[in-house]
Amino acid sequence: MHHGQVIHDPAMPGLACVMQGDLFRDALSVAVREASDGAWTVAAVQSVRFRYRRARRAIVQFRVNLIGPSGPSTRTAAAWLHADPGKDRVRIRKAAGRASDRLPLELREPVSGARIAMLPHDHRLPGLMHWLNAEHAHPAHDPRAPTPTLLRYRPGISASLHLHGADGDSRFVKIVPPTAVDDLAQRWRSVCEQMTIPGLRVPRLLETDARNGVLIFAHVDGPDLGSWLEGGNEEIPDERIERVIDAIHGFTRLELRPDRIHDHAAMLNEIDSAAALIAAVHPESGRQALRIAASLRAAQPAPVLAPCHGDMKPEHLMIDGENSWLLDVEQTCQADPLTDLCLLAAHLQDGWHSGRYVADRCRRLLDRIEQAGSGQARAGGELRQRRDWLRRRSALVLARHHAQTFHPDWETRLQQALRLGSDDD
Repeated sequence: MHHGQVIHDPAMPGLACVMQGDLFRDALSVAVREASDGAWTVAAVQSVRFRYRRARRAIVQFRVNLIGPSGPSTRTAAAWLHADPGKDRVRIRKAAGRASDRLPLELREPVSGARIAMLPHDHRLPGLMHWLNAEHAHPAHDPRAPTPTLLRYRPGISASLHLHGADGDSRFVKIVPPTAVDDLAQRWRSVCEQMTIPGLRVPRLLETDARNGVLIFAHVDGPDLGSWLEGGNEEIPDERIERVIDAIHGFTRLELRPDRIHDHAAMLNEIDSAAALIAAVHPESGRQALRIAASLRAAQPAPVLAPCHGDMKPEHLMIDGENSWLLDVEQTCQADPLTDLCLLAAHLQDGWHSGRYVADRCRRLLDRIEQAGSGQARAGGELRQRRDWLRRRSALVLARHHAQTFHPDWETRLQQALRLGSDDD
């Protein structure tokens, strides 16, 4: 693991072990060998991301390279730690196959005390077992088709898959905790019913399976905006870019009243949590994050609420001919109407400075966002104050993301995000 800091939390002393690569690899290898009767061993561990709530819970997602009876293989896995041991019951679960060859999908790693879960097992997302394990295939998965492709995974929260149909048809599958299905489906349908913005569409929700936590959506052709920004071949003319940004802003005028409220009080809690996490991971950057959080708390703008996507990023926008498709709308909330554009701008600046996005394409989008914001800001100082406040809040949220992500330049990107959130930016 190349993350520069180790979190020491007295309520979860095992977290320090999980965040130290060689120590955790060796301890995990012993646990896997014992649980598999010597059939499997761990060759390497590469951390991906973690979530952390001080004195309560930590989840570290990682990839593990294994050596088993049929040779090497790689699995996505997660280490769960709880301050309250009563919330963490573990059973040894094994994959399908001959008893002597089975890989343990859930086990206890005794050195850190962490609960280890390897995909397709996730105790909060039972639907994964039905979609990624042929032995428990979901009825909606055509057995003639390839195994679904895992697009994104957040342990215990959600997983997104691309379902390849044997007849060439494709669908997207989202897996969530079963108790969340009905609520998320209702939010999605509400957005679909109210979507009246020219050129902006939402994928159809085809079916749900509340028992296994599954939502199935119609497939959308075309690249997402992130792929285009990274250098995709398809050219997007300026007028299309203008329509995309105008459509995002138009979303705030829909006749929607989501039950999820993300007002300034909720954002301040989010800001304080982000600053605390950054401080736990990187004390020097944490001091800057805490200063940003304090200045945001001292300069709260007048509250305004409107429908917002809530998690606007390039990957949640797809371009298909004359239409733009908005993904992940089940998290729609009531928030400041400038929230989505400010968060999208923060992602664009981050991708530009890191070299991930093509500079010219990034600049074109940012210029259009700035034009949209400037037109509103000229209407008065209150709008300008809200935009600047949300810009700095978005930068702090992005900084938290980098603090949680194990990539080689995490520290550089963390500090760059914090510079975007500073008063003198």
